Amino acid sequence: MRCGLRSRVELTAEGVRAGLADREGELIAWPDVVRAEVVRANHDRPDFVTLTLHLPAPAGPIRLFRRQGQNWQGPDAEVIAHYLRRHLDDGRFEVTALRGPPADAAEADRRLARLDRDERQYRLIGRFSAWALAALALMILEPWDWRNPMNWGPADWVELAFKLGAAAIVIGLQGAMILGVVYFHIRDIRRRREEVFAWRAQHKAVCRLTTQ
Repeated sequence: MRCGLRSRVELTAEGVRAGLADREGELIAWPDVVRAEVVRANHDRPDFVTLTLHLPAPAGPIRLFRRQGQNWQGPDAEVIAHYLRRHLDDGRFEVTALRGPPADAAEADRRLARLDRDERQYRLIGRFSAWALAALALMILEPWDWRNPMNWGPADWVELAFKLGAAAIVIGLQGAMILGVVYFHIRDIRRRREEVFAWRAQHKAVCRLTTQ
């Protein structure tokens, strides 16, 4: 299968070949493959949202993802995932679902780490957007071109009022849209984190009962 414009990956019974599209890559036997990290919408789906196949050095990881399309040409996602699971069934095929109960404590830890990373990214987007909107407001108002307000006439105050109104409309609409998206994503992340914490607490309680 082709990944991007210049890479080609072959999954065979012997192992993985990864290289440039115009040449055959070196064979990496299945026992030498480090692991496959699969992220799914939930555990009921056989496909994936993202798949990262970690190969030994010097080969870098192979990343496949599906976001309004897929970044590879070849078999369907469920076919790739099923084939990798068959050859990496000794604990090297890691599945993390985005929703639903975790399969085990290790997946719960991976999901929490992913949620923490996503929340940091959305907070960074929010801060960057606030600074960008502030810069946009300065571009609209152009305070560096203002004369001394003590010498302003009625036309100057009308122009300022027009600029302030335009800035309020543009910044308000853009800010509400961007910050609203960030807010709802962070709220969803926190809700999913609480679900994982609740599952972990219940899982620990069950483990204590079974050991008594």
